[in-house]
Amino acid sequence: MDTTNRQFRGSLQRRMSVVTLCAILLPSAAGCVALYLHARHGIRKQIEKAEQDIRGEITKEIEHLEKRSRDDLVEVALVLAQETVDLEGAEAKSRINRLAGSFRRFPGISDLRIDMADGQELVPAEGPLSERFDHQGLLLYEIDRGGEVVGWVRILPDHGETNRHIAVRRAELETRVQEAYQWATEREAQYLMFTAMVFLGLVGCAISTASSFLRKFVLRRINALLAVCRRVAERDYDARADANGVDELSELGSNFNWMTQQVGHTHDRLETQVRHRTEELHRANSELRVALEEARQAARAKSEFLAVMSHELRTPLNGVLGMAQILQTSNLDDEQTELVEEISSSGGLLIRIINDILDFTKAGAGKIRLEEQEMDLEATIDEVMGVVGEKATEKDLPINVLYGEGVPARVIGDPLRLQQVLLNLLGNAVKFTAEGEVALQVTLETREGDDVALGFAIRDTGLGIPADKQADLFEPFTQADRGTTRNFGGTGLGLAISKSLVNLMGGDIEIESELGAGSVFRFQVILKAVSASATSRSELDGLRGLVVSGHPTTRQSLEMCLTRLGARVCGAGSIEEARRATGIDFVVGHFGRDDETIRTNIEALRSGLGTEILVVVVDRAHSVRPSYQGELGNGSAIMRPARRDPLIRALRSLVTGQPKQPKPVVLAPPVASNAPPPPADTPDDPNPFALVFGETTSSGFETAMESKSKTVAPPAKAAPRILPSRETVPPTGRESICVLVAEDNPVNRKVAQMMLQQIGFTVVLANDGAEAVDRFRQGDIDAVIMDCDMPRMDGFDATRYIRQTGPHGHRIPIIALTASAMPSDKDRCLESGMDDMLAKPVRTETLEETITHWLDVKSQA
Repeated sequence: MDTTNRQFRGSLQRRMSVVTLCAILLPSAAGCVALYLHARHGIRKQIEKAEQDIRGEITKEIEHLEKRSRDDLVEVALVLAQETVDLEGAEAKSRINRLAGSFRRFPGISDLRIDMADGQELVPAEGPLSERFDHQGLLLYEIDRGGEVVGWVRILPDHGETNRHIAVRRAELETRVQEAYQWATEREAQYLMFTAMVFLGLVGCAISTASSFLRKFVLRRINALLAVCRRVAERDYDARADANGVDELSELGSNFNWMTQQVGHTHDRLETQVRHRTEELHRANSELRVALEEARQAARAKSEFLAVMSHELRTPLNGVLGMAQILQTSNLDDEQTELVEEISSSGGLLIRIINDILDFTKAGAGKIRLEEQEMDLEATIDEVMGVVGEKATEKDLPINVLYGEGVPARVIGDPLRLQQVLLNLLGNAVKFTAEGEVALQVTLETREGDDVALGFAIRDTGLGIPADKQADLFEPFTQADRGTTRNFGGTGLGLAISKSLVNLMGGDIEIESELGAGSVFRFQVILKAVSASATSRSELDGLRGLVVSGHPTTRQSLEMCLTRLGARVCGAGSIEEARRATGIDFVVGHFGRDDETIRTNIEALRSGLGTEILVVVVDRAHSVRPSYQGELGNGSAIMRPARRDPLIRALRSLVTGQPKQPKPVVLAPPVASNAPPPPADTPDDPNPFALVFGETTSSGFETAMESKSKTVAPPAKAAPRILPSRETVPPTGRESICVLVAEDNPVNRKVAQMMLQQIGFTVVLANDGAEAVDRFRQGDIDAVIMDCDMPRMDGFDATRYIRQTGPHGHRIPIIALTASAMPSDKDRCLESGMDDMLAKPVRTETLEETITHWLDVKSQA
């Protein structure tokens, strides 16, 4: 503060001094300049007068010289003229010439000549050119004899001496003038120095006077006011400035005192308020800490509750669904089969609800983690279309997928989360659409390097959503109205979870809907495109196909699919239009929804085209009946929606010319689990329906699709599919593989035992972790299925013990089979030494696939 005040005082003093100095300096400078200019003007006048005097003196002297020289010439001319007048005889002429010669040597004469009036040249000129006597400076004097001009004396003056004398005088003049100017310059410098000294003296006096005045009458009072300001800045609000007087500084001090007084009052009030607010803040912080701790405890309690509830629900559900799945492999009549399928369907619905609640909790806590793995985009979408297509087929509802230009075939992302979003949105579209169609459109929005933005649009012709309900649609536990839950079921969590997942994938969900006119759900995700590698020739290259369907979207979807497979495709909207096509190698078509229409259309098409390669897209799994199996002949049937892999398998089997191997149709409804669904081209495809009839004669593919089964499951009477019994599965050679199952729940232990035995493994049972360790010590164990929560010794400790005591270089696979499905549970399993984790309830196919995978890893190690 002191430094600031000193700077302020110095600045103020300097500024006021400058103002005062300027006020004195300007008139003083003007007076000094005027004095200097006046002195200079007087000196100049003196120099000019001296110069004029010198020049006048020299001019008079020159005129005198010139006059004297002329008088001398006239006197010479007079003498010559007198001598010439009395001239008689030759001697007189000679004497004139001598006299003229002597005059020629006279300093002022250059030449002379005497001419007589009778033309006689008495005295000739010496110079070669007589014309020079015509010069303007020639002196001509008449010779007068008794009043008569008898001749002329011509004298050419010589001005050289005069000129030399004039030049000398002029040089003297210039010297005197220069001396005068030098004297004037010195005088000017003296006057200038004198003026500057006078000026500086005046300025010094002015500065001294102004500074003294400022210090005495202004700065002293300002400094006193600054001292008071410093005291006020140090919170001494009782300090007062000197306000005595009637000038501006006195008024400033009075106002400053009033302001200080107000600041003091305000400071007192603020201190009181701050003290009260601080006390309130302390109370609020204490309450907040208590509330925060309560919230954390509530969050922990909620997470623990969800984990426990999930565990407790999954444990019996694993027994229920496992037993139901095993029952499906036994010989049941139609009614029993339908009851078992209802059990599986209800259990699957309950598992999906549990998974939705867990996903919603993880999304709210920000604990959803996205995986990054390479995936076949079309196959990934086809798996979802297969699952959703079952419900759409039951409702006679066409459902199709359309791909835009430039959509990459393979991308890197999280396929399970992408499928979860698509399954939710497509499932809702099918659920709320009674008639019309459902379509999924995939487009390439933008591409920057390897990053691609893919757009997905799900369109339906269902109920539509009112505009006032759309804003709340993505809130948890929210649906369009209460009747929606009553009529269609659901928790209201699906869209909220989907929105969170899409946001994690770099996009957002938008909706366009009108009540009674259907809805469009759009979302965008950011994925990484996989660079296309060199591939072999496409299987349908060179073949010409015909797509027949009266439904435009279905026809467009089939055309896009076959075009991407390399075929040249044309479309027809009716049988009549299709029969006019020529040069067709194969036909893919949707020929109706009832048996009679399908049979009639197949007959009409075969008679018109003549091709035997025919793939019929049917609406229901039970639609291929003996009523038109004969018309199919050398043809196949696949269920709508027609997906890439079932379609290409059917076409491949038809054009290879090899006998078709019947394929068991595994149609048990999928049970939710943490394991990924099987690939679309595996025998456990969610929607395989490829019943093949007749023989083939054409060829066009390099290899044919091999079936893993030798029997065909009998057609079911409805969309639910039947799992073939293990007796129909060819020998696997797995009896030598011994799997240890550690499970404390008797029902789940029995389910795991029957599933593993059905796969073909030898099974050894343990009731807890301690028994599992004892049995492992006995040897001959190839893999372990380990529950986590067990009495005496849990699965984590048992796994750690097995890893520590197991033989080096011989790591057996240990797979957790637990009802705990939280992300932290899988981390605990991996940290304890387990290789993988499966959440209950588990499907036989998932269990077989996981064990086989880790046995292969073990054999390659």
